[in-house]
Amino acid sequence: MGLGVTVKRLLVTINLILALLSLVVLISYWSNNNVFGAIAILGFLTPVLLFAHSIFLIFWLFKRSKWLLAPLLICIVSMYSFGPFYKIFGSNVVEGPDISIMSYNAMSFNRWGNIPLENVDGKIREFIKQENPDILCLQEHSRVQHRELKLYAFRAETPYSTGRTVQAIFSKFPITNKGSLEPEGTRNNIIYADIVLPNDTIRVYNVHFQSFKIVPSKENLKKNEPFRLAKKISAAIDQQLNQVKVLREHMKSSVHPTLICGDFNSTQFSQIYRMASDGFQDSFFEKGNDWGSTYKLKGLPLRIDYILADHSFEVVSHQNYDIQLSDHYPVSAEFKLKLEK
Repeated sequence: MGLGVTVKRLLVTINLILALLSLVVLISYWSNNNVFGAIAILGFLTPVLLFAHSIFLIFWLFKRSKWLLAPLLICIVSMYSFGPFYKIFGSNVVEGPDISIMSYNAMSFNRWGNIPLENVDGKIREFIKQENPDILCLQEHSRVQHRELKLYAFRAETPYSTGRTVQAIFSKFPITNKGSLEPEGTRNNIIYADIVLPNDTIRVYNVHFQSFKIVPSKENLKKNEPFRLAKKISAAIDQQLNQVKVLREHMKSSVHPTLICGDFNSTQFSQIYRMASDGFQDSFFEKGNDWGSTYKLKGLPLRIDYILADHSFEVVSHQNYDIQLSDHYPVSAEFKLKLEK
């Protein structure tokens, strides 16, 4: 049975609107500038858009319609650009990692009581001790916690004098050099540490890019007029772009194998992720499985926390954790350093 003319026009219109939205996301992804302002936040909805395109693709294929070309092209270009956002196969663990690392936005160890549980800070510390990573990168750290994390002999923290949100890099191996990049116009920060392993020295960056500071709800939409909300989102993207450019510029000064950990506050479908991960391996892509979710927004699984490694490393394993002791979930990975021939 054929489609009625009115129904077909409606479906074609919806299909083209979805294609246009996806095109905006793709152009934004490949740009190094904030070309679309607040519209770039559509990247958070990319899985939903791709799911809709897949439905249309199957539908138009069943109808043997030329309109299948639009969702087909969008799906092909998106998969090429973004990589998989769901991993079917689990990680194949390689023997003998040289180093393990964990990244976790700990939400100040529940200092403000956002998680309605008893002894959240103690539970976070017990989790860290149980997993026992060699290097621990914390965003939204609480400075006093180092007294309880005695398994780490060395640490680098955001300096008191910066007035920035606190980050920390804890290490079981000696730290010979450390620093704080302090991008302008934000309280967020990037810190780094050079860590001496038995067979090499590596550099670790701990990144916390600008948050949008928007919780989707009817109340917030009522408080913020659309123009004001769009301006707020666009400003946050501008800050993220500046921060990632500061990171990439600083990395040029390093001669060591490099790892980047942290809370990007952006999905893998964003220009922020593309610029930060350029030339790096994403441990989730290499050895992860499932959605790799590190944050849930109204039930939508988002991956906004990452561990990236340059090609001096072989990714041995990747793990996501489903522990609800913060608004983020921790992520960890293991690596082997490739020996130079």
